[in-house]
Amino acid sequence: MNEKRSLETLNNKQLQKHLNFAASSLYKKLLKLDLTSLQLSDYNQRYLRSKISKLESTLSLYSKLLFLSLKNSQFSLKRSVLVDYGGGSGVMSLLAAELGVGTVIYNDIYDVSCKDIEILSNALGLKPDHIVCGDVDDLVSYLQEKSISINVIVSYDVLEHIYDVDSHFKNLGLLSGSVFPNRICFGCKY
Repeated sequence: MNEKRSLETLNNKQLQKHLNFAASSLYKKLLKLDLTSLQLSDYNQRYLRSKISKLESTLSLYSKLLFLSLKNSQFSLKRSVLVDYGGGSGVMSLLAAELGVGTVIYNDIYDVSCKDIEILSNALGLKPDHIVCGDVDDLVSYLQEKSISINVIVSYDVLEHIYDVDSHFKNLGLLSGSVFPNRICFGCKY
């Protein structure tokens, strides 16, 4: 993992190779996991079981989203600051951490998921660097308070839960101060 964290800017072929390796590694770790022993909420046990039941396709999808958000970046992996907005089960954050993204910020509005990602990430040894529980305003406040500038936002299956998209993206524009994040990649299953 330390070797991956020291990677300089990758070309797209190298990035894809490292994503494949990270997905394979996370795949093995998640399959070995005994969810019932972790004392996760019933909600996230069901959610993770659903993800694990189709783990190959889940990791393939998340790898594609991460690839789209990181490809041709002016930042090396170790200098990338990524927000997994609406992180849910945390699998995308875990994949980003396994890949060696420099700073991974998990964010979700549901406090139960925020607590469960702590438990899950400890069990896997892949902790996001920051866990921010709250909506976009809470995320903006947290990042401003900590003087963190982000350059990548990834999200999957969240847009349909946003009722005022214009306001939401206006608030996202505040995330890195005067410069809008380098990459934003939202995916939706619908």
